[in-house]
Amino acid sequence: MTSEILLMNAKCVVLAADSAVTVGDKIYRADKIFKLSRRQPIAVMSYGNADISGMPLELLVNEYRSRLGDRTFPTVEECTADFLGFLEKGGADDFRENPFITRGHIDREVRRMTHSFWKDVTDETFRELVSRVYGGMDRTEGSVGELFRTLRGDFEEVLERHLANISKGVDRSRAATMLQGVEGALNGQFIEETDSVDPHLKFSDHQVVVSEIIANTLASGRNPDYTGMVIAGYGSEEYAPSYHEHFVYGLSYDGLNSMEKNRVSIGIDNPSWISPFAQDDVVRSFIYGIDDNMYLKTVEDLREMLSHSADTIIKLTGATDKTEMVKKLNVELVEKYKKDILYYTYNHYKCPIESAVEFLSKDEMALMAESMINFMSLKKRVSNEAETVRGPVDVAVISRNEGLVWVKRKHFFNMELNPNYKRC
Repeated sequence: MTSEILLMNAKCVVLAADSAVTVGDKIYRADKIFKLSRRQPIAVMSYGNADISGMPLELLVNEYRSRLGDRTFPTVEECTADFLGFLEKGGADDFRENPFITRGHIDREVRRMTHSFWKDVTDETFRELVSRVYGGMDRTEGSVGELFRTLRGDFEEVLERHLANISKGVDRSRAATMLQGVEGALNGQFIEETDSVDPHLKFSDHQVVVSEIIANTLASGRNPDYTGMVIAGYGSEEYAPSYHEHFVYGLSYDGLNSMEKNRVSIGIDNPSWISPFAQDDVVRSFIYGIDDNMYLKTVEDLREMLSHSADTIIKLTGATDKTEMVKKLNVELVEKYKKDILYYTYNHYKCPIESAVEFLSKDEMALMAESMINFMSLKKRVSNEAETVRGPVDVAVISRNEGLVWVKRKHFFNMELNPNYKRC
């Protein structure tokens, strides 16, 4: 996991990111902010997966920057489109000739997705078995065997439900293309190794439906694993900053699978902007003056109190004919409360903070961004949660005249011992 923030006003863009990368139960350190162009003030900040289809994003960014040379773009939008095109084709004429992300990389990602899905769904089935065995049923060998046969039938229904849900709205032609690739990726060795895990639930017995589930997941773009990318800065014809946020799910059997999440430009009607990414609860609490979970809890408590009060009044007065009217009134009261509290937080917290950001200097914006990430890291450190946000914090300021300037940046080596290091 990670925690990142972007601040913008008419003077500059500020990007700040922690250094934590979670792999299983281990937490490692990584860079998350990269300069995208040598000639233009444009950078990319990443969160989520640190790679694209198994290739480190840092490697791909560095190669793109090198190949870009002196070429420039009028807008950040055009630079974003060009970078996404590079991720898809790697500089080649066709994505199938991508020198960085090959068919082997795609097949490996498909096998990883399939293994993860199979593990989750079989673990769920095993937990159901344990609950039934220890829930009072006869534990003789015959009874347990019969239970396995019953669960096997239930398991097939679970897979069919998964397939029906993921297939909704999916382009059938694209799903067919994905299925051909998935069937080729799930080779004999993978099937044999997966079958050996559990003799009662063999992958080979359900290979067809699981392959269809994975193919439709790829075609739908609803893969939960993605690389979030925030590309921010100035185009050659832009005098105010902007950013574009994309979810990149990786290269697939018909090209790059990505989705635009958001885009924001600074202008007369939008003089400042604050956007947290990934783990954002502390930043959102700061901006809105209330924790998201606390807000949901107050709404739910209000709903329960109104419902209880209504039931009590109806019972005491005997006005059972007014039940539906009272329920409708309760719903309206809850909705009014939600609107009122959001209106209050916007006018008393979010709006004043954004107004202040509009006039902050570059160094003050950098300090604010760094402080937000450090505060998130502190919260993780002093709580019972896993420390999935931790320093050091990298902070970059991007302006039209100065370009990208590092306010804080970690290195894996001592800069004093490397005077010839080429900064980029």
